[in-house]
Amino acid sequence: MTAAVVEPSKGKTVLPDHKLTLCAVGSKDEAHYLCAVLNSSLSAFAVNCFAIQTQMSTNVLDYLNVIKYDPKDRIHVELAALLDRHTR
Repeated sequence: MTAAVVEPSKGKTVLPDHKLTLCAVGSKDEAHYLCAVLNSSLSAFAVNCFAIQTQMSTNVLDYLNVIKYDPKDRIHVELAALLDRHTR
């Protein structure tokens, strides 16, 4: 599983196609935080424990307990900032 942040293009929402999942979030920082968490080795380990690589379901988020982004949480903010800097 690989997560990515996709911003609107020419003012239009970019929609994923087959076997992809779209996660609507409230801010760019929240998107970067979620992407960092989903791309972590812990998330990869959890997903690989129940998913078959060639048949990865789009409901993997149902099985991960991702903590909601909190802009007051220093770790959440740092994760978002790290991913934002990494993707520029």
